[in-house]
Amino acid sequence: MESGGGEEARRAREHYVLSRQLDANFKNLLIVLVASPLAGGLAAWPLAGHVSSRLLYGWILELSIASILALWLRAMYMRRNHEGPLELWSRVRVLSAALLGFAWGAYPAFAFWIPERPDLELQMLIIVNLTSVGALASSGVYFPTFAAYTITCNLPSVVRLLFVGGPLLLPLAAEICVLVTVLIVGGSFAHQRDRKQLLLMRDNELLVKSLRRAEEGLIRANRLLNERVESRTRELAQALEEKHRSELSLLRSQKMEAIGRLAGGVAHDFNNVLTGIMGSASILAASLPESLNDERAEIEEIVKGAERAARLTAQLLSLARGGFCRPVRLDVGQHLRQLAHLLKRAVGENYRLEIVTPEEVCVVWIDPGQFDQVVMNLVLNAKDASPPGARILVSLEMVQAHLSPQKGRPTARLRVQDEGSGIPAEIKERIFEPFFTTKGDRGSGLGLTTCFGIVERAEGHISLESEPGRGSAFSVFLPLLDEEPSTEASHIREAPLVWELDTVLVVEDQEAVLRVVSKALERGGAKVILARTAEEALAQFDSGLTNLDLVVSDVLLPRQSGPDLIRSLRARGYSGPCLLMSGYIEEDMIEDRSTGARFPVLPKPFTSLELNRAIARAVATRSSGTKTAS
Repeated sequence: MESGGGEEARRAREHYVLSRQLDANFKNLLIVLVASPLAGGLAAWPLAGHVSSRLLYGWILELSIASILALWLRAMYMRRNHEGPLELWSRVRVLSAALLGFAWGAYPAFAFWIPERPDLELQMLIIVNLTSVGALASSGVYFPTFAAYTITCNLPSVVRLLFVGGPLLLPLAAEICVLVTVLIVGGSFAHQRDRKQLLLMRDNELLVKSLRRAEEGLIRANRLLNERVESRTRELAQALEEKHRSELSLLRSQKMEAIGRLAGGVAHDFNNVLTGIMGSASILAASLPESLNDERAEIEEIVKGAERAARLTAQLLSLARGGFCRPVRLDVGQHLRQLAHLLKRAVGENYRLEIVTPEEVCVVWIDPGQFDQVVMNLVLNAKDASPPGARILVSLEMVQAHLSPQKGRPTARLRVQDEGSGIPAEIKERIFEPFFTTKGDRGSGLGLTTCFGIVERAEGHISLESEPGRGSAFSVFLPLLDEEPSTEASHIREAPLVWELDTVLVVEDQEAVLRVVSKALERGGAKVILARTAEEALAQFDSGLTNLDLVVSDVLLPRQSGPDLIRSLRARGYSGPCLLMSGYIEEDMIEDRSTGARFPVLPKPFTSLELNRAIARAVATRSSGTKTAS
């Protein structure tokens, strides 16, 4: 393999040298061939009158024909397009040089014989020898053509001097031979030197080409590396940004969950207090004579204040996992159109409210009341942030999966945009924190926090876009469903505020609530059995309390929950209605794990009228046989 590769490399080098020498030789040939007939005419001019004109013209014509043939050969070589073997062109060129040399040397040696004028003969011999020197200079240092021309040009003169000139001309013949030998040896050395230079030039060209290819490869590799580095840098930046957003979202969710649990506990205790206040006030108002209007008005103010506090605890409950949440398949587009008149009344006539909804059905899984709460909070915030006469735009649109922030899920986007002063960048991160507000004493700091909790429970996403001086836009993304919206009617049918109950078991660990419920039931003519724990209630039932008409229990009891108490009573044979009360409740605690039905729940705080209505619904539902865990 190595010897074959070396032979191929040697052939390539020889081909390169031969190609460059032939190119140089044929390029220099043009001037030589044009000058050859002219030089022949000038050389023949002194012989006029001593040699026949026919011979002189014949010699010049011979030189012209040889030159024309050589020019034709040169033209063919130049048009060859580097096709065909160079060895053939080399042989043809050597042959043409030999013919031209013979044309120059034969006529002066044999045709121009002037015995009486040896000076003219010597002059002609010198001119012929000088053409050999010119051939050396013009051959492009291609030794074969120079040698062929020099030998064929001087050989006729040597032959004539040796065989025709006599003994006196033998030294001249020898001198011509020495001169030819010197020219050939010198041409050979020049040829070798030129060959080495050509090989060095070839090596340099190959080295330059190799370096250029390496440079181009390095440039391509560097460009590719830069592109990869830029691509990886962009990917890394995106990954770091996504990681930062995920960490912020996780931190915010954890913070909201912790605050929600704390808020839920506070709201539960606060609702128990408010239940005692509202219940006692409503019972007191009902017991007052009609003539005591002033006292009744004061009691109504107490109830109104408690109701305002109840709304505040309702917002706190929305932060917790256990707010009352009954999600359905809701067409938010239709629901938003139905909500339009209420939103316009809330905004007032000093603002331009525009609502844009798509014609397509946008079904999401969310509690309708909580969706109303989100929309109302965002619209009221937009109103508070905008000057009078500004436009508030509420729009709903469907977002395709590849454009949705919900990990490739198609979503419905609710967008509320105002024309206010915008939100500074330094407080954007705190805008959803509980009790953080920019409204001063006019805000509770729970509106956006409530929206955040509702949207998170609906597996959605809420974001803010705002620039100072250009207003703000809140976007709520909710996952879309392929199903149709819910059309089922409520299982709890309306019932009149009339019930006849003989014995009611009330289980509540808060004395204020226990007192309010027992008084409301006693005013309706019922006998009330009180218990403060589930164990106490079961003990009373086991002691012979079998004629129960209703069980009213708090959801959160010491050591055992209200739903677990109802199931224990069912296991002991109780089949009557039940009613649960709660100021804070988890989702799974309002489901009957055995039947899947919901327990009737009365949220705290409540008035005596709301308690009577809830009892009437529970009794009516049980008597109608509706599938509810009552």
